[in-house]
Amino acid sequence: MLEAGVTEGAIVNLSTQTAKSITPGYCCYVTSKGAIEALTRSMAVELAPYGIRCNCVAPGITNTPKAALLPETLLRYAEKNTPFGRAARPEEVASVVAFLCSPDSSYVIGEIINVA
Repeated sequence: MLEAGVTEGAIVNLSTQTAKSITPGYCCYVTSKGAIEALTRSMAVELAPYGIRCNCVAPGITNTPKAALLPETLLRYAEKNTPFGRAARPEEVASVVAFLCSPDSSYVIGEIINVA
């Protein structure tokens, strides 16, 4: 973006609610998502002077083909522990990403937005 001379823009990274919890068997996944959240905050500070905002969306369990591969007990546990008691629809997560890319979020920067 900088090389292209962009003077205003938005970057939205994707993390997960799991980055904030300890889930046995998911060490590498959780570590990588935690790194994405730290990268988001660092990029936000470094790119702000150029008019580029950086934020992150951290969804909980989402009704995707990948989620369908989870063991049934883990899927039900995850759904039970969300405020709505169900998995998010992909378009519910996508609408938050779209908001962060829009001018409506022009003063939102360095945030990790939980979608759960």
